[in-house]
Amino acid sequence: MSGKPEAGDFTGWLVRSDVPRIGTFACSDPLLNHYYEVSLRTIEGNLQGYLTDCPHREKCQWTGDLHAVAEAASYNFDLSKFFPKAARDLRTTLGIVHPHPQSSLPRDPRAPANVAGGRRLPHQARPDWGAATVLVPHTAWLFYGDTGIVRENWPVMEGWMAFLREHAVKEGIIEEGYGDWCPPGSNSEIDTPVALTSTALYYKSLHAMRDMANALGKSGSAETYAREAERIKAAFIDRFHNRQAGHFGTQTGTAMALQLGLYPEARRARVADGLVRLIMEKADGRYTTGIFGHRPLYTVLNDNGKADVTAHLWQQTGFPSLRFLTEKHGLTTWPEVPYDWPEGERYRRNSFNHPMHSGFAAVFHESLSGIRPDPAQPGFRHFILQPCFLPGLEWARADHRSPFGTISSHWKRDGGRIVWNVTVPDGCSASVRLPQASAVRVNVQPAPAPFVELTAGDHTIELL
Repeated sequence: MSGKPEAGDFTGWLVRSDVPRIGTFACSDPLLNHYYEVSLRTIEGNLQGYLTDCPHREKCQWTGDLHAVAEAASYNFDLSKFFPKAARDLRTTLGIVHPHPQSSLPRDPRAPANVAGGRRLPHQARPDWGAATVLVPHTAWLFYGDTGIVRENWPVMEGWMAFLREHAVKEGIIEEGYGDWCPPGSNSEIDTPVALTSTALYYKSLHAMRDMANALGKSGSAETYAREAERIKAAFIDRFHNRQAGHFGTQTGTAMALQLGLYPEARRARVADGLVRLIMEKADGRYTTGIFGHRPLYTVLNDNGKADVTAHLWQQTGFPSLRFLTEKHGLTTWPEVPYDWPEGERYRRNSFNHPMHSGFAAVFHESLSGIRPDPAQPGFRHFILQPCFLPGLEWARADHRSPFGTISSHWKRDGGRIVWNVTVPDGCSASVRLPQASAVRVNVQPAPAPFVELTAGDHTIELL
């Protein structure tokens, strides 16, 4: 080589697992398209036989990252063969490593490792990371209608839940875990109690077990998991709900509560208002969420009539913001988002290609386009269409190739109305949940808002 090479002298090749791309998204705002593309590049680059935490440094399938990003990945890639392997990888680690030094839980043959595939095998899974034992098969079942993965892993899932029930749950609360890992700044900035995130994920797992038990015809087990979920919900609200403020103390706590229905039934609107105050007043209009809170943050804002706050967060510059995360090193998302590390320190300590903070990208399909699976008929045999017409956005379009065919959701503003074109695959149906509008027409005919039922075919919905 005659001289120092320039960046243009190199050619990069993406090498990943051969899983088909089945989802697309685009909208009128180039910045949002950038967020989507950066997140997808991060996920795609980490599909290396398993979902690595980074493809070049640790190369480990950390189970917390796996379940945090599972839905965003599933909207965009066909992981129907990938997830069964991930579940098998988890099974190979059952009972083979010791608990974390700070853990009070015993070593148990029903517990997997924190890492299920990779260069190292550090410690038995803590309750929040080990939730992947249940949530990965559940995601595969929900997106692909795969009862095979449920049946194959049912004994392992039941064993994990029994282990938690016997050793971790105390008066309806799980006190330990890693917590809302890697919020803006560093792990020293985690502001949500570990007990909140671990208990919320246990509750989510109980609901997943209920749904999968019903899918296998195990009605007795389904009822048992449903009763346990109600007990956990009551304990969660009693412990973490700030009745005076209306929220759950932090952005992550409140976002997870709204996502999972862990709030007093009549107080949803007040909890959503509390989340807005935590963002706009306490955090000066910035997000403070880590791995578990960032995943649902924007969707729950949109679902609760707070899309203006989502739009505000997405347009922010500086630290912390999605723009800072995706433009400062603009190809992939990072694990840690440091503000004051010197440049040399950043590159030594950070991978700059870590999927844990790409989990939020599910919002582009599930919220901006509104495409959501229905647990009552998994695999998108029946699905929900619940879009958010984000303020300032002129149009958005998304496609998702389900096991039954391609679902399309394309909307645009046209003067004072919104025109929304939807495709429901053959043999499928969809329930439309609309925001309040003065009038709605479906295929030119007046229709009742906010709920509309669609059969297979192409439909035009007008919000007037």
